[in-house]
Amino acid sequence: KKVEEVSDTTANSNDAVMEMLKQMQSELAKLKEENKALKTHGNIETEEILTSDTDVEVMSLFAGTLNLYTEGFGVGTPYKFGGTTKNGFDCSGLVFIAYKKEEITLPRTSIEMSNYGKRIKKENARKADLIFFKTGGSSKINHVGLVVENKSNELKFIHSSTKKGVIISSLNEEYYRKAFSHINRVVE
Repeated sequence: KKVEEVSDTTANSNDAVMEMLKQMQSELAKLKEENKALKTHGNIETEEILTSDTDVEVMSLFAGTLNLYTEGFGVGTPYKFGGTTKNGFDCSGLVFIAYKKEEITLPRTSIEMSNYGKRIKKENARKADLIFFKTGGSSKINHVGLVVENKSNELKFIHSSTKKGVIISSLNEEYYRKAFSHINRVVE
């Protein structure tokens, strides 16, 4: 029965991700219509900072495009130790490449990433924040994901799991709730 529940949760997560992607694309289109200054980095568009009033909007667009890029690899991309391509990712490789596309260089391993950025409270997490875990009874950080949603008392994150590859999971899932360590914000 637990396997069925996890499958249902994953299917619902995939539907939710597709809906979030549509919303982010709509938000990006609205910004373009408002003649905001945009610059292109590869296939990712980010708004230039025009005034301090735009900071929240800039972060929202940055996070949306970062998550859009990460999710673009597709749920189900296989896990590969040390992997940093669509042929396979490990958890830190997925996060490292997503940020690299935004011209931000992070350390390459999850334990090194865990010391990078500013630690924030779980309830303040937002898209593009890094979420860290101590899995398998480890006393050290050994897993990282990228927050994709934090609302209605549920925090969702994309990551590369050793068994399922790139997936969207919820911090409400018992395994991740117990293994949760902390969240860091890299971009203010």
